[in-house]
Amino acid sequence: MGEDSSAGFARVAAERGRFPTLAVMDALIESGRARGDSLAGADFDAIVVLGERADEAVLSAIDAYLARSEPFPRLVALEVLRACTFVNASDGLCPQFQERAARLARHDPDDDVRALAVEAHFGLVLCGDTDFLASFLEDPALGVRRSAAKGLFQVFLEREPTATVVHELAPLIRRALEDPCAEVRWSVVYDIGFYELFELLPEDLRARLERMRHEESDPLLREDLEDLLGPSDEDDAIVNADH
Repeated sequence: MGEDSSAGFARVAAERGRFPTLAVMDALIESGRARGDSLAGADFDAIVVLGERADEAVLSAIDAYLARSEPFPRLVALEVLRACTFVNASDGLCPQFQERAARLARHDPDDDVRALAVEAHFGLVLCGDTDFLASFLEDPALGVRRSAAKGLFQVFLEREPTATVVHELAPLIRRALEDPCAEVRWSVVYDIGFYELFELLPEDLRARLERMRHEESDPLLREDLEDLLGPSDEDDAIVNADH
């Protein structure tokens, strides 16, 4: 079965639900391997459909593939699990996988699996498990730290943003903003803007973001900081001087 045919089979089989779910996931794995162990395009279509189904067969297949020794089947299973929890979040789906995802995040030998397990776990724990995320913000693997930064603000999917909650997150936000990788810093800056949290941040974090505006080396992140913070005092001074 070639790349196109296996991907097509996975998509159609997932949509029709007429084939054993393990066969669908096998097709996802085969088509992904043909792309060099990556999931893209039609594969994600099939993953989303499996997530929408989220029936006993799908959950059993996730369980089986999380136990596979090769990393790529575990990645496929975690992607399907993420789709299940995203589509069915309000149903409190998949509590049986919370500890499983946590163990993979902490102990899996493959960094990509650990990163995806971190994301899967905070999808399963909608209230935002900040204690769980804290240790991963200092993980040596960039992908794991990036996933942890994405999860920091998961709490606001279930709770209204308040100064109290933001202050609870402040030490973790501070840690992520100091990450050596711009991708991690950007994730935090983006979510602060997305959830409109700037005015709720402690004063020292607002000052930190203002300093980042001038010190940040990544040009795209600097642009996002400008969007978040608005015109600086220097910009205002220039405008006033022009007038």
